[in-house]
Amino acid sequence: MRKHNIIIFAALAFVGLASCEMREEIKGNKSVKDTGVLELSVLAKAPVAMQTKAGEDTGADVSTNGFPVRVYGTDEDNKEEIRDYVVGEDLPESITLPVGNYSIRAHTPGELKKKMATPYYGAEKAFKVDANKTFQETVTCKRENSRMQVVYDKDFLAAFKTWTITVDDGSETVLPFTEKDGTNPAPVYWYFEDDVEAVTVNFNATLMTGETVKSQSRTYSRKNAVEGYDDGSEFFTGGDALVFNLGVVENASGKITGFDVKVEITFEDELESVEIPVGDKPTEPEKPTDPVNPEPGDGVIVISEPNGNSYLTDGVHIKYAAMDDESVEGLPMDVVLNMAFENGVQNMYVLATTNDESFEIALGFMNLTTAPGLDLTGDYAREQNLGDLFALPEKEDKEYSFDLNLKLLKLLRASVGTHAFTLRAVDALGNEKSVTLKITVTE
Repeated sequence: MRKHNIIIFAALAFVGLASCEMREEIKGNKSVKDTGVLELSVLAKAPVAMQTKAGEDTGADVSTNGFPVRVYGTDEDNKEEIRDYVVGEDLPESITLPVGNYSIRAHTPGELKKKMATPYYGAEKAFKVDANKTFQETVTCKRENSRMQVVYDKDFLAAFKTWTITVDDGSETVLPFTEKDGTNPAPVYWYFEDDVEAVTVNFNATLMTGETVKSQSRTYSRKNAVEGYDDGSEFFTGGDALVFNLGVVENASGKITGFDVKVEITFEDELESVEIPVGDKPTEPEKPTDPVNPEPGDGVIVISEPNGNSYLTDGVHIKYAAMDDESVEGLPMDVVLNMAFENGVQNMYVLATTNDESFEIALGFMNLTTAPGLDLTGDYAREQNLGDLFALPEKEDKEYSFDLNLKLLKLLRASVGTHAFTLRAVDALGNEKSVTLKITVTE
C-alpha cells in the first residue's frame, strides 16, 4: 500500500512540474528555444586570371577540403552558441541552431600571416535563423593575400652584382627581394592591411664594377591604374596580383645610373593586367591658371607655365655662344615653371641628360645625372651653393618656381646638343608629378 502511494505521489509531482512548465510557456518564459536548420556549403573562388582558361568560368576551382568552419552566435543571448567543423571531415549536411543572428567564418587551414608562400582564402558571412525553417547558405572564400612577384630583365641581371629591393606598404613590415633569392624568385603572397592606397619600391644596388648606385625609390598608387580597374577602389585587396618588372636606367653615354620598374596589376575579376604608372594618374591637359594662385581642385600638385608660354611642348631653342660671351641676345628670359603644392613640397628632384659628354661630366659633379637626380630641397644643393643656378625650395613650401636664369642659360648655350631637365615634384603625402623641359643648342 505504501509503495502504491509513493508511485501516485511521484506521478502527481511530475504532472505538477509539467503544469508549471506549461504555465511558464504561457507567460513567454520558455526554457527551450525554437530552432531552425542550416544547410551549409563552403566554396573557394580563385581570381579570374588564375582560373582555367578553357572557355569557361570554373568559379569554385579551389578545393576547400580541410577548411576550418566556425558558426557562432552574434546576439547577446546566443553568443555562446559556437559550432566548429572541418570541411570534408565533420561538416554535417544540416546544422540545427536556436533562432537568432549568426556569422560563419571559413578559411584556409592555419593563420593568415603578413608574408606567405601560398595563397590564403577566407570569408565571413552573416545570416539569421528563423523558427522551424530550413535554409541554405553558401560561403564563398576569396583570396585574402595578394600575389607579389619580381621579374628581372636581362639588362638588369647583366648590370647589377648585388641589390636589395623592398616593397613598402606603409606597415611595420616591408617585402624584400635580393640577389640571394635568385634570378627568378618565386611569387610571394602578401597581406595588405586595411586602407593601403600605395606601395613604394626602394632600390639599393652595386654594379658589376663594384660601384654603388645611389638609393632610389618609386611610389605606385592603385587608383592610378591606367585603365578599367574593377570596382574603382583605391585600396589594394587580397585578390590583386602585382608584378614588378625590373630594368635599368642609362644616361646619354650609356652609363647605368639606376633602375627602372614597370608595375603591372591584375585585379581579382579581370583576366588581363594593366600598368600602374609611377606618380600621379595621367590627367587631361591643364587649363590656363593663375600660376601663383591656382584654383582649388586643380590637383594636389600643379605645374604650369605663365600664360602664353609653351616651352614644355615646344622646347627651348638657343644659339651657341662661348662661356665668356656676355651678350644676352637671343636668350629667352621667360622660361619658368610654376608649381603649387596643396600639401607642401617634400622633395624637388632635377635629373639632367645631355648628348654632350663634356657637359655631362660637369652636370655629374652636381649630382644631376644620377637618378633620382639632385634634390633641390636637400642639404647637398645648399652646401654646394647651387642656389645660383636653381631656386632652392624649402620643405613644406606651398609654391615654387623653376626657371632658366641667365647664369644657367649661359652655361647651357656653351654646349651644342640636346639637354633636358626632368623635374619630379613630391609633396608631403608622397604624391608625385613630373615634367621634362628640353633645351636644344645649335651652332
